[in-house]
Amino acid sequence: MDRKDAYRARICLRAAAGCNRHIDYVYFWKWLPEYQLMWMTGYDIVGGTASDHNGVVATFTIHLTRQRTAGHGIPCPQCPERKTGDAAMTAGRTTPTREDVLGYFDTLSNWGRWGDDDERGTLNHITDDVRLAAARAVRHGRSVSCAWEVAVPGELERSTTTCPYAVDMPGAENMPAAFHADRRWGFSSERLGITFHGNTITHLDSPCHIFWDGTMYNGRSHSLVDEATGSAWAAVTAAANGIVTRGVLLDVAGARDVPWWEPGQGVFPDDLEEAERRQGVQVRAGDAVLLRTGHGRFRREGRAASGFAQTGWHASCLPWLHERGVALIGADSPQDVQPSGYDDVLMPVHAVGLVAMGLWLLDNCDLEACATTAAELGQWEFQLAVAPVRFAGTSGSPVNPIATF
Repeated sequence: MDRKDAYRARICLRAAAGCNRHIDYVYFWKWLPEYQLMWMTGYDIVGGTASDHNGVVATFTIHLTRQRTAGHGIPCPQCPERKTGDAAMTAGRTTPTREDVLGYFDTLSNWGRWGDDDERGTLNHITDDVRLAAARAVRHGRSVSCAWEVAVPGELERSTTTCPYAVDMPGAENMPAAFHADRRWGFSSERLGITFHGNTITHLDSPCHIFWDGTMYNGRSHSLVDEATGSAWAAVTAAANGIVTRGVLLDVAGARDVPWWEPGQGVFPDDLEEAERRQGVQVRAGDAVLLRTGHGRFRREGRAASGFAQTGWHASCLPWLHERGVALIGADSPQDVQPSGYDDVLMPVHAVGLVAMGLWLLDNCDLEACATTAAELGQWEFQLAVAPVRFAGTSGSPVNPIATF
């Protein structure tokens, strides 16, 4: 593995009674301020340290909170009693190079696939047959929200007007006579201001949200986005009829038997496939894939990531999503793992996904109730309905995705 990218060590901690705590792989990533412990299978990580000044891991300390169930990870040569299982969770993981990721703008491009005037991108995977199949996924009639409540006043500028008796409101003297006949009704109304893009509000990104080299999806120039009128291309109104399709929840936190993935841990294709195997479900064309990393629980318990770090999709998932024909992805984080691992591609999932693929994104979902319901029912597929507000020329919309089982 390239020295500039990562370092890994394999160690075995031996207690007096033998090797009962075992670390499979430890990754140290160079782009953090210090060489912070980033990813490990088999245990919950609660601490880690740095390296020497030459960029080689010299010393480190970690604290283990519990041992995983046997059957995962790769065996230690010194620990024959340790059972082996699917090694995809640990070994043989291929990380795309910078050149690979930049190449995704070409190799994963959907420009022209559905015509030169297409603004819907991967939503074209959702055909009438896909919607009918999604309806058949409803077997219990139970629905759950996949959105966070928008906090007031923290995330929403709000001005509320209350009028106990409408006949007393300003301007009532100009209303028709019939308006004054009913003196018992009143009302409240609101004026709202919201910036939904970011790391907290559940929202939908349309393809015009991100530019790459000044270009949007399907080769359109950023100049089509006007300060006064918004975007004339690939705005959220391209999904005006809503997004109704089969949703699949991939609970990678549950698959690893941890409460959450730590900030900075990236989800790879083999993690997705491990979740598929454990849950008995397979992602197919037209699906919306919702990724549960446990960040919703992390957030609900008041945890805070240090620095610019968050869990999420690794760039290596992009070819997997493209090959599967996924129409929409969502996550309980803001999507991209941070740091991304690529100095000049800050958010590869956003950049390649929206610009090259036309892949619509659901950021900052709350998937805890969805995961609880799926586990209770033993059903990891459902009908997903997302109805963005028809904001003209806008690069997205706050949404409340509904999963119906």
